Amino acid sequence: MGQPNIWGYQRDSFGRLFFRVVLNTNDADKMPVRSYYYEKLTRTLVENGVTLPVYDSRRPG
Repeated sequence: MGQPNIWGYQRDSFGRLFFRVVLNTNDADKMPVRSYYYEKLTRTLVENGVTLPVYDSRRPG
């Protein structure tokens, strides 16, 4: 439903930096669109030599 809304770089309460993009979809399309976006994003970053951080949900920060 329209183009992505790119909010740019932001910080969370732990001081971590992240890039925020908002995608508007129908409720039924939410998860497929999210999965497609993340797959394309991570593939493009890796193909361009960006090392992705690994997040361990068991450890804070």
